[in-house]
Amino acid sequence: MRTTPLVPDEPDGPLIVEGSAERDEVIALFERHGVLLFRGFDLDPRAVVAFTSRFAEQFAPDAIWRERRFGEHTIHTVNSGSYGIALHSEASFGAAWPEIIFFYCSVPPLRGGATTLCDGVTLFQRLSRPTQRLFTARPLKYDIALQGHKTAVGGDIDWPVVAPGVSGVWDRTNGIYRLTVIRYAVHEIRLRSKYSFCNYVLIGTKHDEIKSITFADGATIPDDALAEVRTVAEQATIEVAWQPRDVLMIDNRRFMHGRHAFEADDVRDISIVQVLRASFAFGATTRKALG
Repeated sequence: MRTTPLVPDEPDGPLIVEGSAERDEVIALFERHGVLLFRGFDLDPRAVVAFTSRFAEQFAPDAIWRERRFGEHTIHTVNSGSYGIALHSEASFGAAWPEIIFFYCSVPPLRGGATTLCDGVTLFQRLSRPTQRLFTARPLKYDIALQGHKTAVGGDIDWPVVAPGVSGVWDRTNGIYRLTVIRYAVHEIRLRSKYSFCNYVLIGTKHDEIKSITFADGATIPDDALAEVRTVAEQATIEVAWQPRDVLMIDNRRFMHGRHAFEADDVRDISIVQVLRASFAFGATTRKALG
């Protein structure tokens, strides 16, 4: 196995992995670096399913509007269109927040369309102390409406899944899940005593499913705090320029991701796999190594 920093002057950041890789080696690198780009493995879609399954205890339920790819139930389309997408942690506003996401590149774009990455640990460390305290003291509230399933019975029932911070109803007549999700913008990650700013505030209500993002008490997030987050995030952002059959493994609780815009007539064929729970324990290697 050969590893190379994705950004040459950031040896502790995301890594490019080439050559054979044992599962335990991958886990150790992943917990340290948070993002691994597997390049030159030449994985076809079926091999991607087998590979991602090695690290998944449970796959996440994907949005109903995402289409399955290659006849595989765990591989889905990413957002359609050629527009840019701001940094975010996948589904961090939802009831099911994936621990890991994988991207698989079938066809890279010729121009633009790079995936952007921002380490939430670096971002949090670079925020001013007042902004750090603002987001660590007050959880966020996401009011969302998700496209779901209709039933013949119809009517509203309480959201059937019991989970901390999640409440709402299933509108069975219209097939809509109307939920409120309370979740901190900052949380502990696998690295001991490290905290990550990793959430959905930089996209906000530009996402059709998100109706509002406020603090839990309903107070608006100050514009100056959001402006600071946006500026610091831009300074900490790095890019992944895709190659065919690249596989990108992202710690979705540590790194936010997005994409640059690309030409509408260009082909950019990227798929996503979402892992709700990893098959290795929190801090499986880092706590052992650092303890």
